[in-house]
Amino acid sequence: MPLPDPYISNVNGTSADAFRISDSSGANGASAIILDNNTAPGTLALRKGSDGTTLMKLQVGAPSANDDVATKNYVDTAPTANAAEQILALSLAFNSSSPVTSGYAIPNNAYVTKVQVQVTTAFDGTGGTVSVGYTGQLTKYMPTSANNLKVKGVYNLEQYTQQTSGSGQQTLLTYVAPTGATAGAATVLVWFVIIPKV
Repeated sequence: MPLPDPYISNVNGTSADAFRISDSSGANGASAIILDNNTAPGTLALRKGSDGTTLMKLQVGAPSANDDVATKNYVDTAPTANAAEQILALSLAFNSSSPVTSGYAIPNNAYVTKVQVQVTTAFDGTGGTVSVGYTGQLTKYMPTSANNLKVKGVYNLEQYTQQTSGSGQQTLLTYVAPTGATAGAATVLVWFVIIPKV
């Protein structure tokens, strides 16, 4: 028995390479979906029915077998993934505005294991400092005394520092620019682990 419109249309059997799943306003509605196997060989895509191009989200349950699809939440919170050390990288230049903020929030109770400041071009001018931490704890991971922006080199601070602010925190580089600076570049790396292996 055929399914009535507007629920499913363009169902042409196994020879078809796209199926259109309508929404309440019809086959080209704002939330209508095209199940597309024609974009690239062996690639199945969900596209927006109204334009046939925009990709749409697919939601699935938690995987239970090796070949199952994994959700973003599952990957982000999987114990095997979270037990692995991860690295944040932030760039600093002589004319950077302070603070320099990471795009990723280190989760509450995660541990920072190392901070490294790589000064690739010495900062000129007078003065100039950088510390590494987060809002309310600006020197939590590295104080200004543990690096020297005026001297090219690599400055490491090994540690086992827990992030205990109560929520995820983006890493901040608190930068005081050297007076009269015209040159200077550095990369700051932050190693952390969400769930340590025991």
